[in-house]
Amino acid sequence: VTELPKPSPVTLKPGESVSFGEYVIKVYEGVLKGAFVFNKELLKMPLTARPRREGDVLFFNNKNKSLKKLMIEKKIPKEKRDIIPVLCDNNRVIAAAETGMDKSLRAGSEENALSVIVERR
Repeated sequence: VTELPKPSPVTLKPGESVSFGEYVIKVYEGVLKGAFVFNKELLKMPLTARPRREGDVLFFNNKNKSLKKLMIEKKIPKEKRDIIPVLCDNNRVIAAAETGMDKSLRAGSEENALSVIVERR
């Protein structure tokens, strides 16, 4: 199995679309179906996307869980785990593509909502 090159970290800004390896990440103001929808007031800007790091944890189902464990549970192949975008604010993991998001950061309404869509090319 060929190891895919790790994408470089990128900064995410509302209204912009950025490439991250084989993914495209778009950030929108408001609620968008199929997106990670965050409450902007709970985030520390800027948002970034980066490859996973040793020791990354995501607050998932009301407890901290290692990203490695979550990816294994989601049956993400080992060679793909380092190219999946990990979304962060101020170095805190807030979501990971194909894995999930920190539900405690979810927006309850259209107001103050920031949607992040992560799509494979």
